[in-house]
Amino acid sequence: MTSTSRATGVRVLAEVDTLTAMRDVGILERSLSDEIVYGRPEHLRVFVSSQMRGGVLAAERAAAIEAIDSHPDYQAWAWERDAAAGPYSAEAVCVRQAASSDALVLLVSDDLTPITVKEFRAAKKAGVPRFVFLKTGASRTARAEALVKRERAGGVTGDFSNPAEVRTQILHALRTYALRLHRTSIVQAREATRS
Repeated sequence: MTSTSRATGVRVLAEVDTLTAMRDVGILERSLSDEIVYGRPEHLRVFVSSQMRGGVLAAERAAAIEAIDSHPDYQAWAWERDAAAGPYSAEAVCVRQAASSDALVLLVSDDLTPITVKEFRAAKKAGVPRFVFLKTGASRTARAEALVKRERAGGVTGDFSNPAEVRTQILHALRTYALRLHRTSIVQAREATRS
């Protein structure tokens, strides 16, 4: 072993020891929080999720992407536009993008694919706000209806019958969410100062 490779090995071990110590005292957790708050781009990434098979919601997806991108504070992430070619699993890319996004918009017609369900669950587990929009007149499968029922128990869903309504519903939902989140933070700050 050369002195250069020995020095590199020692440096790598020191870096591992440093990372372990940082994790043990909570610095890495704070770093992740800092990355989320300060290290991301100056827009909120909104993952667009839906059944894509057969082009069932192609026009509605295009309207959703356009609506999100039309707002200066948001940028849509959609498979058909943003996924890069490469030797990796489409499912893994979508699930990770959904889990690391700032919000998820789910468009539901008659069915949900297994990947769409995984995207939704990953976002939910990561605490990502989820906005569910239902196509009126669609006869949903049991899997889709079960997800809708669960979401309605803890939140509000929106309905749409055409791409123009998708656009209006999404912009309204994102605006309302941002306003309520901001106003809730004001209330929390006021309550904290009273304590």
